[in-house]
Amino acid sequence: MKTTSVKVPKSTTKPLAKELKRALSTVQETPILASQNFNQVPLLKIEDDSMPDQRTIAQWHEWAKRGDAEAQYNLGVTYLEGKDTPQNYEEAIKWFNEAAKQGSELAKFNLANAYRKGTGVPQNDKLALELFEEILTSQSSIEETNRFSIPFNPDASLVWMTREAIQAIKLKAANRTLEDILSMVAHEFGGPLDSLEYNITSQNDPQRALRFIKIMHGLRQTFGVVSMDAAELRRQMQQDKQGEGTLLTLLEQSLEFSFSSLLTPQSFGRISQHYFAYAKKHHLFTLERRDWEKNHLDGQLLDLKKRLQNEWQKSFHAIADQGKMDLLLKWIEEHFFHLDLQGFQPEQIRFKNYGITESVLTIIFTEILSNAIKYYEVSCPQPVLLHWQCDQTGGRLTCQNPTSRLECYDKGSKKGHDFLNLIATNMNGEFTTTLSQDQYITTFIIPTELLMEETL
Repeated sequence: MKTTSVKVPKSTTKPLAKELKRALSTVQETPILASQNFNQVPLLKIEDDSMPDQRTIAQWHEWAKRGDAEAQYNLGVTYLEGKDTPQNYEEAIKWFNEAAKQGSELAKFNLANAYRKGTGVPQNDKLALELFEEILTSQSSIEETNRFSIPFNPDASLVWMTREAIQAIKLKAANRTLEDILSMVAHEFGGPLDSLEYNITSQNDPQRALRFIKIMHGLRQTFGVVSMDAAELRRQMQQDKQGEGTLLTLLEQSLEFSFSSLLTPQSFGRISQHYFAYAKKHHLFTLERRDWEKNHLDGQLLDLKKRLQNEWQKSFHAIADQGKMDLLLKWIEEHFFHLDLQGFQPEQIRFKNYGITESVLTIIFTEILSNAIKYYEVSCPQPVLLHWQCDQTGGRLTCQNPTSRLECYDKGSKKGHDFLNLIATNMNGEFTTTLSQDQYITTFIIPTELLMEETL
């Protein structure tokens, strides 16, 4: 309810909301085109010469406390600008929130833009987009646009600026998705390419080399489907429920790709703790972890690291070439940790070799296993639990490993997580990670209808 019992001079009572016309002409002297930097879309402000005095601000406080939406909006702009009163983003957000609750689309715009830019609140594109879209569907926003549009600049309106802000968020999301896909292409192809290179240089079975090539073809097609068409991804997976592929063959393949990509010289730092633990266990190194990490000029230590990396890479590929899961798990336990596999029944689900389901599951399994290897805490050598369960909620993969904040720090861009989130979203699934004081837990849920003919 608007209260006007206290009168102040007319020159100071002019509501700031009514200054939108001048504000828009100020911030939009050069209209922002779709091809320009959308991050230039501003908060709705007012001109310097229209700022209120302390008497007016005090009056707005009285009206705002009684629920006047326009006064609440005016206070939000005042604290946002910080003229004639200390700038206070928290107070600005507080009053914009109050005004937005009562239907002020101008306040909602400023609030949404604050979330988009991280002004006074944590940056949150999702929430900003929701608020902007509410403005476009609101009848009052159309009324405010008609009320405050500028005759000589029809583009400078609340609705137009809201559309520009929405485009900015969507463009940012599209660019981020593209970056994630490109990063994951390089990441996921690393394992097959390393295995292929080793197979060729070692002059091993050509059929094995052909298998890696087919796997990469399947991954290439899958990246396109995942990134472009969620409905098509689900449709193809629903049609891929028969074939020679099983969970066990998929798991063996994912283990090979995970370790193969991390056993290269370039990835030494990401799994350095495992080399250290092995060297200590076999009395090859007697000092502490900090000495292992920091003594970069110690020639003997550098030679030891290179020797271990080379030996591990060669011995791993020699074991993987045999295609026997028991030997692979034994090698992993001797060099890394015990891997506790639970729930992997070979006949539970089926799919085509090199098809969409195998490729999607390979991406999921490989990324989750790679993180378990990188984030593993060697000072408390516990098993890594990898559990699969298929029930009415879907196929659920859970991985749990001991960790510490030290091991989780600076071991990648985390774009793999972003891409798994994209896959989960597009298949109507779920991806979560939990980092406690000493455990890292990852869960990925795939809808049952994408894996099996009938819901259990």
